[in-house]
Amino acid sequence: MELLRAADYFDSIAFTQSETPVLLSARAHYMKGVGYYERDSVTEACREYLQALEIMEGRFEEKDLVGKKARFMALTFNRLFDLFSSQYMMEPAISCAQQALVFFRVAPLSAYSVPNTLYQIGVQYDALDEIDSADYYYALALAQMPDTTNLYYRDLRSSVALFDYLHNQQGAAALQILKQMTDGADDEEERLTRYFTIGSLFFMEGMYDSALVYLQPVFNHKSNKEIKLQAADYLAKIHDIHGEHDKAEAYIRFLAEHKVMVADNKAETSKLSTLFQDYINRKQQRQAEAEQKATHKRTVMRSLVIFIPIVLMLIPVLAWALKKRQRKHLMATETAARQQLEATRLQYKQQLQQHQAEVGKKLDEAEERLRQQKAQTEALKLEMEKQEEAEIEKNTNKDDAFLCETVCKKIRDSVLLRSITTRDLPIEHKEVVLDEDTSVLFCNIVNQRFEGLEAQLRKRYPRIKAQDVLLCYLHLLDLDEKQMAALLNLTYSAVKKKIVRLQVYLEIDENLANFMKKQAGLR
Repeated sequence: MELLRAADYFDSIAFTQSETPVLLSARAHYMKGVGYYERDSVTEACREYLQALEIMEGRFEEKDLVGKKARFMALTFNRLFDLFSSQYMMEPAISCAQQALVFFRVAPLSAYSVPNTLYQIGVQYDALDEIDSADYYYALALAQMPDTTNLYYRDLRSSVALFDYLHNQQGAAALQILKQMTDGADDEEERLTRYFTIGSLFFMEGMYDSALVYLQPVFNHKSNKEIKLQAADYLAKIHDIHGEHDKAEAYIRFLAEHKVMVADNKAETSKLSTLFQDYINRKQQRQAEAEQKATHKRTVMRSLVIFIPIVLMLIPVLAWALKKRQRKHLMATETAARQQLEATRLQYKQQLQQHQAEVGKKLDEAEERLRQQKAQTEALKLEMEKQEEAEIEKNTNKDDAFLCETVCKKIRDSVLLRSITTRDLPIEHKEVVLDEDTSVLFCNIVNQRFEGLEAQLRKRYPRIKAQDVLLCYLHLLDLDEKQMAALLNLTYSAVKKKIVRLQVYLEIDENLANFMKKQAGLR
């Protein structure tokens, strides 16, 4: 009740010249929303959060929302994201998360504010099965995560691992990452979250006994209702598959008892959708009114721009009329004025001649400086050409030394001495296929010769595979796609597709060979 009275009071004084009452009013509604949400009054919580936003947006322009105001906006949008996400309203959740992201970039609460928000947006797109968008936001979140020893990173890595499994069928790799994240869990609740993800993976793999080991503790001890319900669904299906119908029935009853909650959620979702859409409509109306005012202001300014020149044009006319009236009074002084004019003209002529002489002198000096500068430029150009020739010679020597490495010469000779076409199948050149030892030795030579090259590739494309790294390195041997296809035991078309994909992921607008040689310092 005290909070309600505070909100009403601050609302009454909010729209003053001072910022403080506005912030207090918005904060009071925000706290009311938090209280409602803690009591599971989701609709009322949403209404209060939106009221807090409208108070801020009605008082401040977007450019003024910085510092503590930006942090408040970010927190409020983040609260709305959590609310919509809990109700499986992905699109409003994404909209709020993107707004929170805007303000977190202006005034982050911590080093994890931006990457965690990016991750949450990816989760929502993942739930909507918008694969490309989910992959994009997951990648951004990973790239901007400041360290790997926090809960946000472990949540992100776990989601990405499951995502890769679902869309790239990398089951073993995903399981390994999930177990690593489980080992790093800070508490029992986080460990059970990881257990649920691992159990889900085992279930999708058809490894039901293993799934049971991980999902049973989740159902028994996890506090999160949504995860507990999903675990119960998996457990019911597993016991049914095993023919343990009594055990399956127990979980089915548990799920049935919560169907009422699901029905209530649907009704709640409808109310929330209406509230959010009404907020969006009011916001758009405010923006339209602001644009209308701006348009009116521009119209007034254009009118002034037209009117002022007209006034300025009338001034000479008025001056001429005044001059005409005064002319008869100036006739007596006309002769003196003419003489004064002649004297002034003579003086100006002398000054002009003197000025011309000074200008001529300065032009001569400038021409001399220009000649000196031109000579210096030519000398500098000559020096730069010498340096460029030296650099080219240095890189050529560097390239020759690399190609003379035993493993490099062996690889080149194996394909350069063969006739390889774009239509050849891998089996036709099995004698030249790189074995694992040769590949490892070659990659080690490249990393020794061109220190930091692999790090540059992984910075651009953190998820690059070892085979793709090898393909990039082969471009340093001056080989064509047909020869690289034979070495990698792939068709020509497969290699071409891999190269195109790598150019996209690495975000380069030149061919891969040129890019690799530049990165290695060979060009």
